[in-house]
Amino acid sequence: MAPSEGPPSERAVVAVVLSCRGRIALLRRSPLLSSEGGRWHCVTGFVESDSPVLDAARELHEETGLGVADLVALSAGPVLSLRDREAATWTVHTFWAETERRRLTLNWEHDDYRWVAPHRLPRFDGQVEWLGQVLASMPQLDEAGRV
Repeated sequence: MAPSEGPPSERAVVAVVLSCRGRIALLRRSPLLSSEGGRWHCVTGFVESDSPVLDAARELHEETGLGVADLVALSAGPVLSLRDREAATWTVHTFWAETERRRLTLNWEHDDYRWVAPHRLPRFDGQVEWLGQVLASMPQLDEAGRV
């Protein structure tokens, strides 16, 4: 008997775009991760509670070492519905975070980071496929790529 054909799986994640002094943090995913190792992305993680904003703050702390006290702002952006290559739907709760602290303390999920001027983001090679859609959804970035 063949497995039943059901709807594609759905996953909920947070995606946090981190800004400091007009630049955006891109974090290079560790090769230890099961997907997208070596590619550049924002802070991401699975929604594990009833509050995506708490999950966003938790992921920021885990992945960058930044606590709530290190943030100038943390605001919710739009919720995106994105599909991956396997036709799984990802519900992406986007957030914008601002800090004045340029030095980040990475955990095992990332092995490097760069602060990139927003207008250079489209030309930054090696990004995770859907990072552009997350960045394009941020009202803090204008059409000229400025914060």
